[in-house]
Amino acid sequence: MASVHENLSDDDIRAVFEAFGRVVSCSLVRDVSDPETHCGYGYIEFENPESMDEAVKAMDQYDLGGKMLRVCACAWGVNGVFQAMYSSQLVRASPKLG
Repeated sequence: MASVHENLSDDDIRAVFEAFGRVVSCSLVRDVSDPETHCGYGYIEFENPESMDEAVKAMDQYDLGGKMLRVCACAWGVNGVFQAMYSSQLVRASPKLG
């Protein structure tokens, strides 16, 4: 997910997304120069793919705290190519690192 409002916390995001199913993990990426601040994007892992699909459909372009949240499903594809799914549109991004 991206475009997360600066005043929202990991716990806030988890609480919103738990409406779609059990959240295994939820973390916003932190600013290395100020660990109390997140960078506006992060990752959510659901227990099952159906919950993920519902969350993507419902929450992509959702106004959360005054910002339009971007939510996509993502996975590592063949040949280590990262693939993200925004509202049924496949986007190819950078190769897998590490």
